[in-house]
Formats: sequence, structure tokens, C-alpha cells
Amino acid sequence: MIPQNQMDADIHNRVLKAVQGALREEKVPQSKRTFKVLIVATVAFALFGVPFVLLFGAQMTWVWKLAFGLWAIYFGVSFYLWFKPQPRLAIPGVFSPFVIAKLFLISTAVTIFQILVCPSYVFLDSALDWNPLIPLTGFLMRVGGMNLCMLFCGFLFSAIASAVALGSIHRSAKVRDFKSNGLMIGILSLSQIPVLLVQFFTDDLRPFVGFWIGGISFGVFVVIGLKSIWVRIAESTSRDRGA
Repeated sequence: MIPQNQMDADIHNRVLKAVQGALREEKVPQSKRTFKVLIVATVAFALFGVPFVLLFGAQMTWVWKLAFGLWAIYFGVSFYLWFKPQPRLAIPGVFSPFVIAKLFLISTAVTIFQILVCPSYVFLDSALDWNPLIPLTGFLMRVGGMNLCMLFCGFLFSAIASAVALGSIHRSAKVRDFKSNGLMIGILSLSQIPVLLVQFFTDDLRPFVGFWIGGISFGVFVVIGLKSIWVRIAESTSRDRGA
């Protein structure tokens, strides 16, 4: 077991390094920081955007172009918050710009990645003859038709994106209060807005937008609920060990 004084010293050193790093970042000219944000955001978005355009460019209607533009803005905002001068410390309940950036960026990136893997759930045709979810979606179509399929897909994809994003900030997310959960729900839901716009403004998808919204909402709330249960169990276990 690590001695308490050593643990305190390690915490002190981490806090000191984080604060010193933030002070160094403050001295960097705003123009240089902005240029860095643009370069990193462009490269990161290109990793998802280029495959998307290559696969679905011919199918990108005006609303898909709008969604694509929103995703680019999301990446830009995320990296702006990421590189904002700040102590980068993972503290339960403290949602610094860096933590918000990770949550927003990863939930958005995972959403785009899921479309690349399974484009059929937004009625896109991929040139790649590979879709690992075809057996599952085929079963759902037989059982409940398109309504059940869209409901489940909305739930599955939003739940996966939310779980991965929350996992990336698991230390900061170790809270159960209403304000923190509301903030996380808001950010996770915002990352789904481009897909919802596609749903609403695409004639073939519009009849199922209600099921999709229900699935997305259910997925986000289930993940937040499971996170809260996990936090409660961890708190209870910690108290038992300290008793």
C-alpha cells in the first residue's frame, strides 16, 4: 500500500505541474494558439471527413452538407476548448473546458464513425460490402418493422457514443448531482443534432424521426443512469473500506 504522505506528495506535484503548464500556455500568443487549433482540428476532422466524402459524397444532399459543416464546427469548438490555457486536472464534478472538449469531441467522433460502419441506419449506401449489424437489423425488421429498427438503432448508437465519451472523462464524471448530469446530457445530445437534422429533412427518414429521437434519448439517459449507479456503488465501497 502506498503511504499517505507519498500520495499527498504525488497529488501536490500533479497540481503544481498542471498550474505551471497553464501559466506557460497563457504566455503563448493568441494568434499562435488559434493557428494550432485550426491545424489540429482540420487534420482530426479530415480523418473522419475524407472517408465520409469518399463513401457518400454522391449521396450528400444539402442537409447532409449541413450536418457535415456542423461536425466541422464541433471539431473546431472542441479543440478550441481543448487548447484553452487551463490546469488539466481530472477532479470529480469539475467540468473544465478541457473535460467538456473531450466529452463533445469523442461523442461527435464516435457518432461519425458509427455512420461509416453502419450507414444503412441513415439510409446511405456504402460501396463497402460490409455491415456487421445486418443480422441484427434484419431481425428487428422482421419483429417490429422499420419503427422498431429505427428506435433500437437510435438507442444503440447514442448509447455507444455516450458510453465511450463518458469513459474518456470517467474521473470528472464521478458525480451524481443534477447539474453535472444535466451538463453531460446536454453535451451528449448536442453531438446527435446533425443526425437529427438529417432525419427531419430527409423525406424517407422523416416518418421515423420520433422513434429515432426516442431511441437517442433513451440511450443517453440509460448511460447516464448506469454511470450514476456505478458512482453510488463506488462511493459505498469506499465508505466500507474506510470504516
